[in-house]
Amino acid sequence: MAFRKATKHQQKLRLAISGPAGSGKTYTQLLLAKHLGQRIAVIDTERGSASKYAGDVADFDVVELEVFAVHAYLDAIADARRGGYDVLAVDSLSHAWSGRGGILEEVDKRGGKFDAWRHATPLQQKLVDALLTFPGHVICTMRSKMDYQVTTVERQGKRETKVEKLGLAPVQRDDLPYEFDVWLDMNERHIATVSKSRCAALSGVTIERPGQELAETLKAWLSDGAPMLSGAADTRAPATVTATRARGNVDEYGLTMPESACPVFSRPDQQNYGKRWDEVPPALIQKMLQEHHDRMSAPQLEWAEYLSARRTIRKEREALSLVGAEHERDIKPSNGQEVA
Repeated sequence: MAFRKATKHQQKLRLAISGPAGSGKTYTQLLLAKHLGQRIAVIDTERGSASKYAGDVADFDVVELEVFAVHAYLDAIADARRGGYDVLAVDSLSHAWSGRGGILEEVDKRGGKFDAWRHATPLQQKLVDALLTFPGHVICTMRSKMDYQVTTVERQGKRETKVEKLGLAPVQRDDLPYEFDVWLDMNERHIATVSKSRCAALSGVTIERPGQELAETLKAWLSDGAPMLSGAADTRAPATVTATRARGNVDEYGLTMPESACPVFSRPDQQNYGKRWDEVPPALIQKMLQEHHDRMSAPQLEWAEYLSARRTIRKEREALSLVGAEHERDIKPSNGQEVA
């Protein structure tokens, strides 16, 4: 391993917006998305709240989740990847943590003890990896834990009491802020405070009703640098797969191959150690997809679904060929000559 001169590359945005109810998280998310890309995919866990802004704030495609298990988020993210969307908006990511079917519920199902996190933590990491490796911009909203501040002010000789909602820590895992480039904390007056930023121009600033101007600042920062590495959604994407193959090609079955590198069996105790998934029996991949769906990373899930779809099409073609051969035998006499 040798050190080399660091080079800044163009990248895709990873932005988080947290705040209390009514602070304008969804509106801000959609407004920023509108100015960052042409095609927007929204994962809505807020009972259709995003769609109330459709057309007025931005045009977008939406999937509304009713159960907030990690695999539901992963399925939606994988669909957005396949759809080639420029921007993925997740509204909100808090439900994956504390909603019905979310991480905390998974922990409770296993007794709520420390050992339960051996299952829950990998699920959380898969969700984070799927967001970080998405090939477009990602904007996530999160609810804030609520508190209230009571202040007394004097105006024209009269005392007035003012109650203000305060957004505290986001409803998500404590270490999640480390994963984002920019973090906005919104208050009920629709003012955003940049509490974290890798973009120097935004460090520590306060923005009233963030929108197009913020988006333009982010776009300038994101486009500053060498061209993005081919096939990489983000220079910070985990490099866990060593095998690669052509990306974005359409195979002989008319299916589009995943953009991510083909996974390999990396454990020495596995029978197919060192082999790519497309080099092993497709039935094995289909079995893995059925039995280990919740434990797969986003690239693994993409490839498992792709290879399973290939197997299904191949089986259907083989069945049709067999029916055709039997039909051909039925219309021929025993001497092999066709019946007139």
